[in-house]
Amino acid sequence: MIRGLYISASGMLLEQAKLDVTSNNIASAGAAGFKKDVTVVNSFPEMLIYRSRQPMFLGASVERQLGAMGTGAVISRSIPDMTRGMPRNTGNPLDVAIAGEGFLVVNTAVGERYTRNGNLNLDSEGRLVTADGDPVLGESGEILLEDAKRIEIGKDGTVYGDGEAVDRLRVVRFANPSELTRYATTLFAASDGSGPVEELEEPSILPGSLEASNVNPVSEMVNMISVMRAYEASQKLLQAQDQTLEKAVLEIARL
Repeated sequence: MIRGLYISASGMLLEQAKLDVTSNNIASAGAAGFKKDVTVVNSFPEMLIYRSRQPMFLGASVERQLGAMGTGAVISRSIPDMTRGMPRNTGNPLDVAIAGEGFLVVNTAVGERYTRNGNLNLDSEGRLVTADGDPVLGESGEILLEDAKRIEIGKDGTVYGDGEAVDRLRVVRFANPSELTRYATTLFAASDGSGPVEELEEPSILPGSLEASNVNPVSEMVNMISVMRAYEASQKLLQAQDQTLEKAVLEIARL
């Protein structure tokens, strides 16, 4: 009975964690280049169940093993789904979307981070930066466009200021991008599992466009409803076992 309480409680904790992931996916659905998270669920070790007594049939013993019993589950981790979102035209010459694989390189306070959010701007120093103010790196470092009146970005990632090439956006790839570690909403950090950074020699850029998030709000809402129902089921099971245990204790005490 006590084991059943623990299993039901682990189910509630599992669904609560899944609800947090789903809620974050829905909340970030409007962020350009956002990649939804998916949960990886692991079960606790199973236990073999045996009969407490050895039954006999026609003078021969019957197999005592009844089967396996689960002991609960837990979310081991969540990983980003790197499926590409649909590009949408914005008409902003500083917006870029990566048509194929790869990530833009961003210089943050804690080092290089990687993103597919190409919503770029110019800061007060004339640097090409993200919406959060972090410089976007080119092949020669930070891209400076302080005096340029007309800025364009080519399909190969070359940045032009008043018709002259200033630098080219640095676009990189990873062998296992789904193993990247989420650093912020649309920023990722390299990990041991993602593999080393590989420079893309011929990136494919869509100027004047942004990659939409790969979140399907309708699908995520359906997932949220399913998660809440599973949570309620585990909660009711926990309450039922608690009531049964309470009744057993009270009746045994009377005897």
